[in-house]
Amino acid sequence: MSADPRVWYDTREGEGRPIQLGAKGLYSDWDEHFGSAGEIIKWEIRPEWVSSIHSEMNDYFRLLERNGSWYRKTWFFDDDGRIEGYMILGWEDAPPTHDKANEFSAWAQKNHPAEWAYLRPSGSLDPTGDRAERTRALLVKWRSSAGLRPLDVIP
Repeated sequence: MSADPRVWYDTREGEGRPIQLGAKGLYSDWDEHFGSAGEIIKWEIRPEWVSSIHSEMNDYFRLLERNGSWYRKTWFFDDDGRIEGYMILGWEDAPPTHDKANEFSAWAQKNHPAEWAYLRPSGSLDPTGDRAERTRALLVKWRSSAGLRPLDVIP
């Protein structure tokens, strides 16, 4: 790795976040809490980068009745061939996703606005701190109030 490797999300703009070998990533606790599992389904290799396409499923997606997630992880190299960083973004050729995220969001904003504001600062998912546990609890309340099956019977 280069002396100051970075990670970017969605676009390779700005400084990126520092990468520390052995340290947890931004989504590590979220992924662990929701039992994320996935696989690499494709590799693309170029002289200046290597990219992998991942599929992922977890309890968060199951609770939203989402059919999964697909993303691209691209590693970039410096002039000496060392990894200078990587970027994670949605896969442009991903299958269409469908879920009940809009229904959940509308319900949460109406019935638990303060909690929703905490879980989605600036309108975006924040995977840090206790937000995974609190998101799960809110999803369970929503599913119950909507008459949806509990997670343990979702395929």
